[in-house]
Order: sequence, then structure tokens, then C-alpha cells
Amino acid sequence: FIEMIIDPVCALVFEAEEDEAGLMTRPPRPISEPLFSRATVLWSITQGLLGVAGVVGLYLTAQDLAPDQIRAVTFAALVLVIFALILVNRRRSASITRAFAKHNRALGIITAVIAGLMGAVMIFAPLRGLFGFALPPPIWWAGPPLVGVVVMVVLEGIKAVMAKANQSDLDQPRSGTPR
Repeated sequence: FIEMIIDPVCALVFEAEEDEAGLMTRPPRPISEPLFSRATVLWSITQGLLGVAGVVGLYLTAQDLAPDQIRAVTFAALVLVIFALILVNRRRSASITRAFAKHNRALGIITAVIAGLMGAVMIFAPLRGLFGFALPPPIWWAGPPLVGVVVMVVLEGIKAVMAKANQSDLDQPRSGTPR
């Protein structure tokens, strides 16, 4: 199920994104520069750790629920954290609100498909059984979206601070001699 989310996003949504402004005016990466800069690796680790912290935090908070309910809540949180990461990474140099101003039909379709599949898995008992899920109490339905939103807001805040402090190479033209 997770692969059904990640693969179409990579293949359809990110490829359907318009190029960021000035992309073709940036000089190529110098051959001596590593493929993945420290800032890029650090940004990736930050996103992963924050996502894991949100999902594990919800998992630990839900320990009073039945195991099948915990599994459902945790899985939904994982899916929504992945979706939050998709939204944060649509535009490296722009906030999420500016990224939404750029229409991406593939993102709309994938969002509808993800929501439909998640809804079907949670609503229809045979699908819930296939995943080993049980419906959690209604108050817990707020947990996964809350985790996704918190992850998204925190990462957007970090992205804004990094852009203001010029500590990131996410949107900086590369220096050096073109190849």
C-alpha cells in the first residue's frame, strides 16, 4: 500500500511539477562537488527523523488501544506523514502556500486516490481485516492528520529559517567552474 503511494508520486507528481524559476540559469555542479551536499543529506535526515518521531509518538500515545486499532492509527499516520513530505518537497525554494499556487493535476489525482484508498481500507471491514486493522475510537481519528500537519508545519518552518539564514544550498546557485 505504501508503495502504491510513493511510486506514483515519484513517477507522476514530481515529474509533473513545473521547473523552479532560474533553474536553467544555474551553473552545473562542479565535478569535484559531491552529488549529495551535506545540507541535502542533513535536510533528508531531518525530514526522516521528524516523520519517524511523529509516527512513533502517536504509536506510543495510543498504547491504551487494542493492537489492531494501534496498527490502524499508526499506519494512517505514516501515510499522512509521507503525504506531508510530498507537499513540503514539491518546491524546495518556495513555501507550501506558494507551491499550491502552482497547479499540478497529477497531485490532485494522486491525492484523491490516496484519500479514497485510505478511506476504503478504514471503512470497509473486509479491507480492514486484510490489513489487520480495527476502527479506533472517533477521537483517535484526529491523531494521524494532526501528526501529518505538525510534521509539515515544522518542516516548512525549518525550510523558511534555512532560506532566510542562507545556510542551505537547496535553492542557491552553485559556484565553481562549469564542466
